[in-house]
This record gives sequence, structure tokens and C-alpha cells, in this order.
Amino acid sequence: MYRKPNNEPNLKIGHEIQRSDKSHTSIYKPNQRINLHNKDNVIYLSKGNASAYSSVSDVLIINYFAPHIVGLETINNVNMINYLRCITDVTLHIIKKKDMISILDDNNLWRCAFDILSGGVRILHERDNVNTKKTSKDTIIHYIKYIWSLPHTQRETISIYPFIMERTHISRSLIHRVATELHSKNLIIIQRGVLKNCVLP
Repeated sequence: MYRKPNNEPNLKIGHEIQRSDKSHTSIYKPNQRINLHNKDNVIYLSKGNASAYSSVSDVLIINYFAPHIVGLETINNVNMINYLRCITDVTLHIIKKKDMISILDDNNLWRCAFDILSGGVRILHERDNVNTKKTSKDTIIHYIKYIWSLPHTQRETISIYPFIMERTHISRSLIHRVATELHSKNLIIIQRGVLKNCVLP
């Protein structure tokens, strides 16, 4: 389920990236794609919301909301095989890996980097647990419960159909069938794809 993120480690490292003369700033518009493959960079997302997708399957891997450091896991020469898709207007501060390492060393920020990476591992572990559910129906129910756990303002912007389809290979028709079944049992209320109520156990 949704957990409010701890932004402090991202803000601390992000502040140092922004003030570094080794970094540069780029601004992107909604729906722009940013290729991360074979890039020698770490990125600070200081404004906006972007999603990371697999370049192999085009399945959504993770959502990033500012403030967030993207790419710490690649510092030891691990190439990303992902790309970002901007959901909103996005501001990125980009720095080379070697300069990122110097910032972490000089400012004693490795603990912050560890906290950020640990949070990412937890999210991916939870995602793997979802994708190993016994049935597609179980997976759909999980994501409906997850959407319901989100803050109201965020939940109101989400249509359950693309939300689930982007994260799985489940068809829209099956999602609709399961949602209709749950609605008939008075377990959920959906209006124009938006989850309005959920009493799933």
C-alpha cells in the first residue's frame, strides 16, 4: 500500500546537485520521453512527475514525484535499460556519475543515498510480490486497493484502467469485468474510471 515518502534524503542530495557547477538543468513538457540507456548521469527531479518504463517491455516500472534522485543505482557502471515519460512539466538537474560520487564523499551523504536506494528496492520488491499473484483478478484487486490508499487529490486524477494496464499485461476488458463484478457486490464505486469508494477487505 501507499506510504508517504521520506523526502529529506532526496532534498539533501538534490540541493548539492543544484548548487554544483558540474550540473546542468533541463526542462521537459508532458509526454516527452527521456532516454536513460547508456547515459553516464545521475538526475535530480526537482519539479514534476515522471514515470520510468522498461525499454524492453514498455511496462511501467516506477513513478517518480519531485523531489527524487534518479540513477543512483547506476553509479557502479550499471547501465539503465529504462526511459522516463514526463507526466507533468518536469525540471531535471543532471550531473555526471563521477561528480555525483564526489558530492556524496565531500558532503557525507552516502547514508542519504543508501536510504533512497533502500526505498527503491522496497517498491520493486512490493511490485514483484504483486506480479506473482496467483490470478489476474488478484492482481487487479491489489491495484484497486493500492489506488484507494493514495491521497485523495492524487486518486482523483487516476483512471484505474490505464493505471493497471501500464503496470501489467492485463487487458482492459478483464479489468472492466473484475471491476463490474466488484461493483455489483457493492465493494467498489467507479465513476468514469475514477475510484470513488472501496471497501475491499
